[in-house]
Amino acid sequence: MSTDVSTNDQQAEQPKRVYVGNLPFKTTGEQIRELFSDYNVVGVTIPKARKTSPTGKSILRKLGFAFVELSTPEEAQSAIEKLNDTTLEERQLAVKIATGTPRKPRSKATKKAASGASEEGENSPAASGKENAEPSEESGDKSKEKTKPKKKQVKKPKRTVSTKDLPDSTDTVFVTGLPRNIKKPELQEFFKDIEISEIKIATSPPRRVRTAEGVTKLPPKTFAFLKVADQSVQSKAIELYNEKQIREDTVINVQVAKEEPPVEEQENEKENTNGSSEAAPATADSS
Repeated sequence: MSTDVSTNDQQAEQPKRVYVGNLPFKTTGEQIRELFSDYNVVGVTIPKARKTSPTGKSILRKLGFAFVELSTPEEAQSAIEKLNDTTLEERQLAVKIATGTPRKPRSKATKKAASGASEEGENSPAASGKENAEPSEESGDKSKEKTKPKKKQVKKPKRTVSTKDLPDSTDTVFVTGLPRNIKKPELQEFFKDIEISEIKIATSPPRRVRTAEGVTKLPPKTFAFLKVADQSVQSKAIELYNEKQIREDTVINVQVAKEEPPVEEQENEKENTNGSSEAAPATADSS
């Protein structure tokens, strides 16, 4: 016995949502629609991370990537072939099929209406089989006692986004494996073959990791960010100094740093141009 699957069903199962990475942080939904102007764009979503400033104000910042939903899987594939590795404001874009299912959170009004309908159905006279009965004083008191308080809505924790989703910096290198007591003059001398405009040194706190043998305490790690003139100097720094010995028995790693997204204070700004919203993950940037 064979099962026929319609063309529409097959098409619905094929991906139509495209991921666009390495975007400039100030990219707007209109700019992305213009980039995909040769295709029928159903919606554009630019994720953001919510952050609290030192003054206690809630702010948003874009994360440097977006999702574009097209009308058909064929259009999605065509857009990938045409736009992948193209540039937008001197940034090389990464365009591919988006993975995962977009979140569609229920609005507060929808949740409240559903909750109200449920309570009304449970407490209605028809449900209890006493539609025509007159409530006595005793039953009235009991009904008040049995009234259930509304459950408080528990906020779900924000998701985190790995720094791999952020664009690569074009003028900063990330140095790991440094000695704990390293100072800026020593780094400046070690990297003397390249011009460095700024050095930032940081140390991560110690961590405890649970293993089969018990709890192991990991020591702090020291790392640095070196700001250089441009991408050519950045590449030269990696070529010259990656996996080189800075002290005896101390080998460092030098790689491209991730760019820190700028903070946007437009809390109510909506970049999803089709009117829907997607939860924006918060990013834990190592810088």
